[in-house]
Amino acid sequence: MEWALSVCKSERRGSSPLPAMNVVRYVSLQALESGDSLVTLETLQRGIRREHIKEGKGA
Repeated sequence: MEWALSVCKSERRGSSPLPAMNVVRYVSLQALESGDSLVTLETLQRGIRREHIKEGKGA
């Protein structure tokens, strides 16, 4: 959940909302792909982790 807090904090500081939108897009597509309408915490964390890696903020 540290990643989620980090994304929220960066957006409050005026950073681009694109990373958060990318996470929402990722988890939504994962849910659709699995045929489920639920977003799991694991998928959300994986989406946030992917964004952090793309931004060079860690693995």
